[in-house]
Amino acid sequence: HMKDGDYIIQLSGGRYPKTFLFVADSNREFSIDMANRKVYRHSSYADKAKETTKKEFNPARPTGKTAEIKGVICQEYRLVKKDKTIFFYVNDDYRVDMRAYPHDPQSTANWLAPGLDGRIPFRIILKRNGLSVKTELISMKANTFDVAQFRIPEGFEVKGRDYRF
Repeated sequence: HMKDGDYIIQLSGGRYPKTFLFVADSNREFSIDMANRKVYRHSSYADKAKETTKKEFNPARPTGKTAEIKGVICQEYRLVKKDKTIFFYVNDDYRVDMRAYPHDPQSTANWLAPGLDGRIPFRIILKRNGLSVKTELISMKANTFDVAQFRIPEGFEVKGRDYRF
């Protein structure tokens, strides 16, 4: 869910289902542990490491291949990093307004990957050490949201980064 530069990403399935919240005003991403009513903020150490590593890599580049995902023709982009290769399947009509994000956003949202220019991935394939992980969009629709939904829930304890969440 996105609104004015803030977003909530809910990952389901897998070993650790997660909810991420990015608050653009604070330029900070949080992981929310709903079951325990806790919020974990990404640490400045993690942010610093991310700043260092993201500058080492080339941007994602189109491969010339396409795939139809949920009835939409998507272009394949490939991002090569030191220890992994990521394939993003995107369509130019589905983009985030990059003006909503600071110059150097402390966010892990895939549309902020260098070279994607705000394109929202319909499918992501991550390949590392002979393993391949595929994440695919289930549905996309326009909704109306209240700004309060994009804030840390009241009564939740905010803690430092815990990599389990």
